[in-house]
Amino acid sequence: MTNDWAGGAPWQDRAMSASVPSPGSGLPDRVVLAILDEPPFCWLEANGTAAGCDVEVASIVLRRAGIRSVAVQQVTFAELIPGVIEGRWHLNTGIFVTEQRRRQVRFTRPIWRVPDGLIIRAADAGRFTSYRDLGVDAHARLGVVVGQVQGESARRAGLPDERLASFATQDDVVQAVRRGEIDAAAS
Repeated sequence: MTNDWAGGAPWQDRAMSASVPSPGSGLPDRVVLAILDEPPFCWLEANGTAAGCDVEVASIVLRRAGIRSVAVQQVTFAELIPGVIEGRWHLNTGIFVTEQRRRQVRFTRPIWRVPDGLIIRAADAGRFTSYRDLGVDAHARLGVVVGQVQGESARRAGLPDERLASFATQDDVVQAVRRGEIDAAAS
């Protein structure tokens, strides 16, 4: 299935990556969940409490599995998979499943099936509605978070590399849209 408004970007499975206990080792009493600042999926409230639909899904599943305590650690996207591999946490917030990522970590069953989206300024609401719109505008620039799949989706829709800007975090790319440095942020 493709998403025409996103310039033909496919709907993609979003699942949590996890480290798996050794056979016979049992479940830990406490699990550490790594999250991003990525509403509505996950974020930290002002008081430090984790919120969002990914946090709710993980909490319910872990509680039903008998895990008594879930600690949350906010990280950058680039840290998600290395953190699971290195054992810094047990479980990540949901990310798009790719073959390359499957070779590095194990994934849960998909928890969401979503297409890419665009974050734009209100003034550009009718101007940019898809990657294709950005691709045909010779001056339009798109921001992406390093390591996320959206950059490749934009390239397939016709946006050349020289008009893609990379950022470390979702907040960085959103702030760049607000400042007018880029026309849209992929999400």
